[in-house]
Amino acid sequence: MIKFLSVLIILVLSTVISFIPQSIAQESANSTAQYALQLKQLETEGMVKIQPITYGIFYVTSKDQCEDSDNQRLKFYQVLTDEYLSLYRLAHSQENAVCISQKDFNKYFSAISPTVIPIVIVDKNAGQKLLVQQGNIGLYTISGIGSESILVCACDNDTESYAGAWVLSHELSHMALYRYGAPYSVYFTWVHYNEAMSYACKILSQTNFCPEYSTVVTAPSGNQIPVMEVFGQGATAYNMPPTPPQIDVPILQQPIPKTELKKAIEVLVVLPPIPKLDTISSVEIVGLKPLSIDSNLYSVPYNITGGLVQKFYANSFTKKLTIEVIGGLNGGHLQLQISRKIMDSIQDGKDTKFVVNSASANDSNKKQLDYVETQTNAKTRTLKINFPQNGSNIEITGTMIVPEFPLPAITLAISLGSILAFYRIKLRK
Repeated sequence: MIKFLSVLIILVLSTVISFIPQSIAQESANSTAQYALQLKQLETEGMVKIQPITYGIFYVTSKDQCEDSDNQRLKFYQVLTDEYLSLYRLAHSQENAVCISQKDFNKYFSAISPTVIPIVIVDKNAGQKLLVQQGNIGLYTISGIGSESILVCACDNDTESYAGAWVLSHELSHMALYRYGAPYSVYFTWVHYNEAMSYACKILSQTNFCPEYSTVVTAPSGNQIPVMEVFGQGATAYNMPPTPPQIDVPILQQPIPKTELKKAIEVLVVLPPIPKLDTISSVEIVGLKPLSIDSNLYSVPYNITGGLVQKFYANSFTKKLTIEVIGGLNGGHLQLQISRKIMDSIQDGKDTKFVVNSASANDSNKKQLDYVETQTNAKTRTLKINFPQNGSNIEITGTMIVPEFPLPAITLAISLGSILAFYRIKLRK
């Protein structure tokens, strides 16, 4: 136990010092927008210049030996790491994937090659002593390329942990952006700004994730797991305020203290500047948006040119999907791939057109929009919609949206309710 803690503490403390940049004051948070555009070019034209990432994943259990549940958790974090680095379009390979007991960790760690980045996931008991008591549940440390490490506490011990996935994606964002040669305002400040915004959103809306600051990966079971937004894929990269709020991965107790509610409100009070329209005009984003419908999570593939998606939400009662966008100088276009399991427009067993409206963010007057259905098959319908410059809302209305209750089920529920009400009245008499 002592050796295990000593190795990891030395790993953290020996590298975390070099994480402090030489000239923080010289970098402005406003540089994130320019770097986001540079990153797009680097991803497509300069991938060969980026050193591939070679990593090993270690799931450390506090038990005497790994059980099937521990190996399932290891697989979960393997898949998550691979998918998330792929979202960043970074070349990567996995050297090791081992579930080990806490008492055997020193033996495995000492055999790791210096060029292999250790990604260490510790279970709740080990994490409590190593991280949580220090006020952390995740750490990324660096002392030059090839001397990096990630340490994450899987503090809930769930096989597919939303909390563990989010913390790991936070640390992987640090690593990916550092590998791309991003400035400190991006690889450190932006990650913590996005964390702060997500934190405030979760606290105030009392939800486990916030679509505006998230994307999704697919777990081994097929479940969609929310993770931190990839840099450049959302609005925070293009309109981060000059002095953004900074919150590391927080540890919250239930119920949420009033101090945390106050902190969440203070985070959202720091309003970001409106992005320059010429900057937005240059934006091209391809990604996934997590969509929450009645507490269930669904993923919607999309791409947008000349604009940014600000918010993305649905209403199962009105069968309406709303996308809040900001358009560049000449507006832009948005393409959505809508799964028929999520939303559809059908009448008499045949496809019908969706109703697509546009309204200014500050204007209730709706205008119907023309759209093109670029691809249709048995599983999805892909819509391409043009939008104007500045802020506007795009509303897509269909004939069904999950969860969909068939008419017989509704009729049965009403009938049962009427019968119960009748007998209650009769018994009273």
